[in-house]
Amino acid sequence: MVMPPENAEDIETLINKAMRFLFSEIEIYVLMVILAYWYVLNFPGALMSSDALYADLAHHYLKGDFNYYYGLNPRPLPIYFMSLGEILFGQNSFGYAFFPFIFGILSVYLTYKIGTELGNRFTGIMAALILGLTPAFAFGAVNVVLETTRAFFVLFFLFLAMRYSKTGDVKRKRIYIILMGIALACGLLAKQDMLFFIFAIFIYLLVKERTYIMELIKKYTLYIKDPNTIKKVIKSNKVTFTVSVVLGLVFGFTGKIVVDSIWSNLSQTRRDRAITKFPPLFRHAVENPESVQAWLYYLVLCIIVFLIVWLLYIILRYDSKTVFKWFFRARKLNKIQKVIACIITFSVCYLVLFIPYLSRPHFLVYHLFTNYFGEIIGIYSSETAVGGEGHLVELGGELYTKPPIWAYAYWINENLGLTYVVGIIIALAYSIYLVISKDMKKIRHFGLLYTIIAIPLILYHIRPIKLFYQLFPLFPLFLIFITTHVFDAGSLVASKIPSLSRNDIPRYLGALSCIILLILPTSPLISSISEPDMKTDSGYDIAAEQVIAYAIAHSNETVTVIAQNSFTLEYYMGEDMPDNVETIDRLWGNISEDERYDMVIAGEVSVVVGVDDSRTRDSDLNLYVKQNAVSEYRIEDSTTGTVIYFLQ
Repeated sequence: MVMPPENAEDIETLINKAMRFLFSEIEIYVLMVILAYWYVLNFPGALMSSDALYADLAHHYLKGDFNYYYGLNPRPLPIYFMSLGEILFGQNSFGYAFFPFIFGILSVYLTYKIGTELGNRFTGIMAALILGLTPAFAFGAVNVVLETTRAFFVLFFLFLAMRYSKTGDVKRKRIYIILMGIALACGLLAKQDMLFFIFAIFIYLLVKERTYIMELIKKYTLYIKDPNTIKKVIKSNKVTFTVSVVLGLVFGFTGKIVVDSIWSNLSQTRRDRAITKFPPLFRHAVENPESVQAWLYYLVLCIIVFLIVWLLYIILRYDSKTVFKWFFRARKLNKIQKVIACIITFSVCYLVLFIPYLSRPHFLVYHLFTNYFGEIIGIYSSETAVGGEGHLVELGGELYTKPPIWAYAYWINENLGLTYVVGIIIALAYSIYLVISKDMKKIRHFGLLYTIIAIPLILYHIRPIKLFYQLFPLFPLFLIFITTHVFDAGSLVASKIPSLSRNDIPRYLGALSCIILLILPTSPLISSISEPDMKTDSGYDIAAEQVIAYAIAHSNETVTVIAQNSFTLEYYMGEDMPDNVETIDRLWGNISEDERYDMVIAGEVSVVVGVDDSRTRDSDLNLYVKQNAVSEYRIEDSTTGTVIYFLQ
């Protein structure tokens, strides 16, 4: 007779718990499977524009070449994942898009969890459903883009923050603190405008803990004002003082030496593009390295770094506990210790993931003073693109290089549909009602969500350069905001009507309000059903074959090609690219549209690729090309209607 194992009851208990957990969230798992199937059916064919750049970067990262192309790349984390995708699936679009796909599906799950935490299971599943069906989000989840990774880490942080606030277990709080630091670091390494969300979190903490912060400032001000404090600390901690001074000098004057040396080796084109991203003071220091202002700038940098290190030490010294001792052994952490622990975790994680770049120290300097400082203050005054400065974008039939402040409202209506527009209006009205009625419990309940939506949205609006996909991490936050507030608003209205206020009728009407949003014209559901094919094939692989064939047939002459995105064309030509081919980039090149037009008129251009883009469809260059092309090759079902025009 075979005896059952002694722990059979424990195993059965674990199985029962697992089954209860699974069936308690069965709706989201079913939704994730359905969405995953739809996404896989729409995986990209030939890559598009910057997708090819990221794929090429990932391939070079695997070879250890971290200085390739954009050596000063401020967003390496998604590229790491794309490199891993190449290891798993080979050098193809599926491998590069695999991890954005995974992060997209996980973002749907986190949207459900956050929506459930802030509302109920119905609001959670509605938010997840609408997000998964939103064409713009689905497109990002099946393409080689950075925004999907960043959106995941924004949601991951918000989810951890809510779990942290609800648990009373000190050990779990420590784990959540560490994970929050990691989430912020990973988000920042995914894309630099994660700073907007970090800034929003900082504002939220300042408002929420304003009383505690004022007490803390008063306490440390009195401590530092003590004439014996600095003398005592320096005398007993000479090592710390020395380290602070050295770090200040290293990050200050070493930064100057490194920046000067790298700047002198950059081409004029790279200088022109990089200088526009520098904050004004740093821009002056770089352009005039021997000026008094430049040296003063780096001296101030030394002092700032020294003071940061020194202030951190004084805070820790005052509490008379080392970081590791109080973090891992203390029974209870005070608020400042929690923040410091999160910052330390963030810094360690950031530096670990940044290690491949540390062979060239100027990367860190570039990060701090161009991408990050420039991002948070909106210094993106000019970037090379079609027509000159800025990104060329279309709004209501008009072309802009620096879109107006209403651009995002237009894009939300045009690209996300009435579900978002009507939902945001109703949710805002309900939020105003909460403020007027002074329902502080509800306001505090949604406080972090309000802040993490409002602050980044304001910062995005005041930036000169505006792109629709900058809003990508806000898509799920919008939907959590919409479903929870529309549900509550519908329930509130029903509860005010005596004949509807009985039993669960208000909740049913709240749910009905969300369902109505889902079936509005141009809603994600309607859009996805009417156009299930996302058209994720750029057709540039076929375009590359056509250009190669043309160049071989005209091997005795230089074949100049104007392409909507020359890098993608070169990516697909690869090593087979003929020596007599020269490419000119239309979207990102430094040659203006007028100069390209003059080259076409003069007969200096042989081939034009991808001129049917909506932003340039009716330009003089396009009209001339269409009228004077000897032949054309139209690539069917390509994303932007890619066409190849042969002019000679």
